[in-house]
Amino acid sequence: MTFNRIEKEIFGFLDKQFPINATTIGMHDYDTMLDNCDADNLKSIFKTLKRFMHELDITEYEKKFELDRDILRNYLKNMVHEYEELSLYTRKPSLYPQFAIYSIYFLILNSPKMSSHTIDCIIRRLEKIPTLLEQGKVNIRSARTIPKLWLEFAHEITEKALIFFKNLHIKLDSKETKSFLKAKKQVLEALESYAHFLKQDIEKKPDGKFLVGKDYFEYLIEAKHGLKLSARELIEYGEEKVNKILQEIRMHAHHINSHDDWKTTITKLKKEHPTKNKLISTYKNEMKKARRFIEEQKIATIPHNELLKIIETPDFEKSTIPFAAYQPPEVFAKKPLGYFWVTPLDSKLSKDEQEKILMDHSYYSIPITAVHEAYPGHHLQLSKAFNLASITRRRMESSLFSEGWALYSEELMYELGYYEDPKIRLLQMKAMLWRATRIIIDAKLHTGKMTFNEAVNMLVEIPLLERLNAISEVTRYTFNPTQPMSYIMGMEEIFKLRKQYTKLHHKNFRLKDFHDTLLGYGSISINFIRKDLGL
Repeated sequence: MTFNRIEKEIFGFLDKQFPINATTIGMHDYDTMLDNCDADNLKSIFKTLKRFMHELDITEYEKKFELDRDILRNYLKNMVHEYEELSLYTRKPSLYPQFAIYSIYFLILNSPKMSSHTIDCIIRRLEKIPTLLEQGKVNIRSARTIPKLWLEFAHEITEKALIFFKNLHIKLDSKETKSFLKAKKQVLEALESYAHFLKQDIEKKPDGKFLVGKDYFEYLIEAKHGLKLSARELIEYGEEKVNKILQEIRMHAHHINSHDDWKTTITKLKKEHPTKNKLISTYKNEMKKARRFIEEQKIATIPHNELLKIIETPDFEKSTIPFAAYQPPEVFAKKPLGYFWVTPLDSKLSKDEQEKILMDHSYYSIPITAVHEAYPGHHLQLSKAFNLASITRRRMESSLFSEGWALYSEELMYELGYYEDPKIRLLQMKAMLWRATRIIIDAKLHTGKMTFNEAVNMLVEIPLLERLNAISEVTRYTFNPTQPMSYIMGMEEIFKLRKQYTKLHHKNFRLKDFHDTLLGYGSISINFIRKDLGL
């Protein structure tokens, strides 16, 4: 079997079995379907994935396909390992209301004109959501323990789902309206039933652990990210990084204001921010400025077909995205259209609470966020990946590479003089301090050396996050072991790679060439890139 054939078979199988994810990446063959989360069906799916892994192992392919083969096999291996070790289908009760939201939201997000076909897909998916939630009940009920933190989050997400579907309105003809309203009513009833199930059935279960443990955490560090580090070494590195960044922060703060300590200086800078009504427009202006700089300084080639829209963060994501986030282009869309989500203020909050949140949108931090999420960060990187010929590399994403590239972009723009105001550099280093504390929290939280509250306190006390935002952050960390550490660790790996690439090319080295070469691999794990480049 040729590699292209098995690649097509594997991704075709994945898209059919996980149609919600297929929709998010622009594969619309299964837009009327939902994931079948029946326990026996899940076992069958992952048994098939093991068979694919075996076929990739025993079959010889042309040398030009070896890299893609290794990437694809590693991806399947990690999928199977996560399913078997973490049991998220039985231990993560927020999974099913999230599936329900995503199944409809991404149909709407990627079909702004709302064709009759899209409307049909929405209605048919709505009709299937009650079955999905019932499957979720069966799976969650089978778990011996459920982390209380995850149960609390599930209550929150289920409430968000109810709000999302109650507010779901589409322009329809009379026949479609009847089907839509009937299906919507059944979804709302199913979600109410799911909320009751969580409260009456799952609240009684013993508290479980969200941490994955030292062995699995270290497995992820190497298998998922290609790093040969122990959890202890990661913690030590994070602590060393925090201390170095704090030294630089104190130096910059003293230069800006010698009368105050660094925390007071930063607090004063954070009070300089846009009004809540000008939040999105301020980000839009900064995006344009950063993009212009990339072109003028010839930092990297910007794809001719890329497009970025800046919009409000969807309601169901606001609890886990306190500031801003980037939603990448569909892998198989006609053009690489990305979205930059900005979380607006909740009008129900008091003026003091609103001010606290606005302080995290300082004029001096917005340029850093724009660089990280858009140019030359996530949007540029994933727009480049969009145009790759390799299907495997277009679809794969390593957080070590993607988050590492975004943080590398922040430091790169400082190197090249984009941040002219020293106040921006201070806020950049404050953000870097946040990423460094993530390394410590990530490793300690998942190896049992730190509690949830201790992690929240660390984010409040060291990088000065507001407590509500810190709680949202740490909640996200509990679901994604090794992702929080990938920002700085990925940045460091890219700098190492650049140094090796510079040495290899010596006098012929050009920064733009390095960036175009690196981004030409997509978002795959850096260890695969280093091996392919012979570094």
